[in-house]
Amino acid sequence: METSAAHPQPAAAPSARGTLPALIPRPHLLERLGGTTGPVLIAAPAGYGKTTLLRQWSGTLRPQPVWVVPRDGGAVWPAIMAGLQAARVVPEGNAGALQPPGGLDDALAFLTRKLAGSRIRLVFDAVEGFRAAERESWFRALLNRDPVPFQVIVATRDSTAIDATDARLAFRLLDLRAEDLAFSAAETSALAALAVPGAGQRTVRQIHSDCGGWPACTALALGYLQGDRSPARPAVEDRSGTIAAYLDRTVLPALTLTEIRVIAAACICGTSEPAQAAALCGVPDAGTILGRLATQGLIQRRGQQAFVLRPVLRQHLLQMLWRADPAGLRRLHRRASSWHSTAGSAAACLRHAAASGEGPHLAAVLAHHGADLVHSGESDAVLAALSLLGDAEVTSDGRLSLIASLAHSVQLEPTAASRYLQAADLAWRSAMPGEAEALRELVQARSTLFSSGWSRPFPGSGVRPAALSAAALPGIRIEATLVNAVALLGSGRYSAAQESAAKALSEAAAVHNGYLAGRSLFDQAIGAQLQGNNRRAAGLLRDARARSPARVRQPGPRHAAVSLVYAGQALLRLEPVSAHNLAVDAAGNLDALEPTPAGLGAAMRSAAALLEAGALFDLGEVQRGLDGLLAARLMLDPEAPFAGALSAWTALIEHSAALSHGYPRRAGEVLDWAQRPLGGTAELCLLRAAAADSAGRAESAAHHLRQLREESLPALLAWTAVEVPLLECLTALRNGQRACAVGHLSLALRKAVDLDVLRPLAGAGPEVRSLLMERAGGHGPEAAAVRTVLQQRTPENISALTPRELEILTLLPSHLSLRQVAEDLQLSVNTVKTHVRILYSKLGVTNRHDAVEAAFRHGHVA
Repeated sequence: METSAAHPQPAAAPSARGTLPALIPRPHLLERLGGTTGPVLIAAPAGYGKTTLLRQWSGTLRPQPVWVVPRDGGAVWPAIMAGLQAARVVPEGNAGALQPPGGLDDALAFLTRKLAGSRIRLVFDAVEGFRAAERESWFRALLNRDPVPFQVIVATRDSTAIDATDARLAFRLLDLRAEDLAFSAAETSALAALAVPGAGQRTVRQIHSDCGGWPACTALALGYLQGDRSPARPAVEDRSGTIAAYLDRTVLPALTLTEIRVIAAACICGTSEPAQAAALCGVPDAGTILGRLATQGLIQRRGQQAFVLRPVLRQHLLQMLWRADPAGLRRLHRRASSWHSTAGSAAACLRHAAASGEGPHLAAVLAHHGADLVHSGESDAVLAALSLLGDAEVTSDGRLSLIASLAHSVQLEPTAASRYLQAADLAWRSAMPGEAEALRELVQARSTLFSSGWSRPFPGSGVRPAALSAAALPGIRIEATLVNAVALLGSGRYSAAQESAAKALSEAAAVHNGYLAGRSLFDQAIGAQLQGNNRRAAGLLRDARARSPARVRQPGPRHAAVSLVYAGQALLRLEPVSAHNLAVDAAGNLDALEPTPAGLGAAMRSAAALLEAGALFDLGEVQRGLDGLLAARLMLDPEAPFAGALSAWTALIEHSAALSHGYPRRAGEVLDWAQRPLGGTAELCLLRAAAADSAGRAESAAHHLRQLREESLPALLAWTAVEVPLLECLTALRNGQRACAVGHLSLALRKAVDLDVLRPLAGAGPEVRSLLMERAGGHGPEAAAVRTVLQQRTPENISALTPRELEILTLLPSHLSLRQVAEDLQLSVNTVKTHVRILYSKLGVTNRHDAVEAAFRHGHVA
């Protein structure tokens, strides 16, 4: 960073609170400078550390470079001679040498003779201080002349004022720009570690993002934190004020009024195109100006035709506009909204309409773009904009009421959706237009998913084909298809649901709607996960995330559905800590969902309870897990959506848990309960076989296993295909049929790996586990799965502490909070809390103090 143009010094950035240490070394830049003997052009705006970098580099050189800085009058030749005299290359008092020996060519010839063989480097710093006419001719000659017996290094804020075309085309020029000099995230962290050791990584990352790597602004922000006793909560206003003063004094004065006008208008939008900037500021050549500023490094290019202001500069300009002319700022937003509407960017159009503060314009934008925005994943933005209009204005307008109802239904808020639907009916006393009628029927169909009305075979079919054909927006048609897919999933008709979701995916892809494409893939993933096919579900989830815009991944009921799918995967993969945390996260997000007694809400809550309880059981909290499984079973309504699959999950998990811990009566209760929801399925037959085997009724168990082999009973869960051969393996071992048992175990392993479902293997009992251990080296492609299963804790070794639990236990005697422990181990705080709770259970304690005492007593901590 530059200090004085005439007397540059190794800079310590100024700060409102403290003084930073010398800026960090930048070896990658020093290496690039040290690797060249040709001309060097370092061009970047003020505050990018040009002088600091050159000072660091010059400290590594022998002999030292000759620094040439502007002097009184800004003439180049006297400045060169003054630098040479200060370095004692030219004797002081040599009056002849102080006068230009003739024209520019003669001057360069004179320098060539004087400096030949001297290994001299001339460093021209802050060249904008030289006369414009001399700067243009001298530096074009110095940089492009070949050969020159001395190296020329030029540092400037404006690369457009220096013509180095010949040297650049000849590949002799080392060209360093703002993007080369900007701090990387690692360099920002390194400087923060020196300046503010207590600063949290989140704060440092935020500073790096806000400053965009701009070294001076980064140093100012960190310099403020030096004096802040609570660096996790820096006073943003003071820090911004320090940076604002720097920008006002150093950066903006170098720009013309027209340039400031252009970038001030461009700061309204995150990304500016030439036509957009010209429309906003009224400067026809705004694109040319943006291009020139991008070449100088003050702003950044985004692709071929777009420009982005550096975040810290954009924020400063917005604050300037708001303070100087708030009405003008709102007018700019109004213009930007109209421009984006014409350009087809509905989301940006709505964002600027909301910022403009013009109610009629905002209402018109919502009426025109609202439904399309909701179907693009912008329901949050639509609801926020509707709240700016006020409830009275929304409910008095039929179209706005319908859009509000649609947005609330997508957010899984059926009560609010119903209220606005009623308002739309009242506001539209006459017949609705065809598209509005289709929208109304779509919202009504979605609402049935959250009530007892869901049990109609196809709620989505409530949207009449005639109404759909009248809908101009493809989002309405695709959404109706997705509602139908969810209803089919809830009814257990997986093939039909997949066909419906695939149709929606095809239509969404045709109109380039990533949000609805992601939704359709996610619905297919739900179907795969309900059936316990982890591998297929994982692939669909990856595709869904790739298609979906990042902005729609937000907390709330829809996020809860995603967490539930991942929790189910983790439970079946023998990852109980992840399963537990995800299930708890899902339950927490479901708190925002209205407590509907039936429909999707009730099904999601029972699924969260089931997965949390199953994870607790796998983590060794046997009684809590069994109690939770019972509660989840009692919550499950046989008439609810997804009841078939959820009943199968619940019955198999709880029945196996009860048998493995010697609770035959509890297992019998589960079997009795399963008769109704699982009647005629492979899962019910499997439960009967397992119960008979546990009770020693070998003939009954064999009978039910024959049924499973011979009668082609329909299976609700894909992983039933793992459970059956495992039970056959167990019965074969007990009958002394070892070869047969090995065959059944191999089949179970292949199925488990195909489905990515390992939990049945871990719960198959000690006999099967022993067989797995005996054949640990002979499982071929399934070897990794076997290692995972054998590492899983079982009832026999559940009291042993895992390496992670021991790691956490050693930190409990410290004064670190659990959040600090989580940061130290790079875990989430919920994961650490789960481990701590299990530690308490294993150590037989209820608090941290007692856990520490028990750890010392048992030798876990020295």
